[in-house]
Amino acid sequence: MLCFLSPQEEDRGRLLEQYRALSLEAERCEASNGRLESELSALRSDLLSREAQIRRLEEQNQMLDRDNQEVSACILYDIQWVNTNNQEVSTCTLAAM
Repeated sequence: MLCFLSPQEEDRGRLLEQYRALSLEAERCEASNGRLESELSALRSDLLSREAQIRRLEEQNQMLDRDNQEVSACILYDIQWVNTNNQEVSTCTLAAM
């Protein structure tokens, strides 16, 4: 005995198959979306952490620049002091001759 389906039943079968395929695709998309949202959240957190690290390093760099300027000023003062004292010593040495 052969069973023939009516055109309506065939359409219904095709629609059910399409529904199943679309449902599976929707589930895959939702799972992918969840993974992407989780990855995005982790990346945002990492970005905030790196921005904070950059700010700390910039502050540290500014402090080191200030320290460098202070040391440079001290060295220049010492050089001037040595040059002034050497000139006095040279003058005294020449006068004694």
